[in-house]
Amino acid sequence: MIKFSINKVAFQNALKITKQAIGSKVTIPALTKLKIEVTTEGITLTGSNGQIS
Repeated sequence: MIKFSINKVAFQNALKITKQAIGSKVTIPALTKLKIEVTTEGITLTGSNGQIS
């Protein structure tokens, strides 16, 4: 487990941007996900609505 600290405002802004990738009109809500990956290089947020385009 990695312990980390992050600026709250910066994290909230990143979450807001990632949430836009997911969208609000999802056909199968169970496939909606947000992945938070923490490494020594930084934090990566990935959003998915489960649809293939």
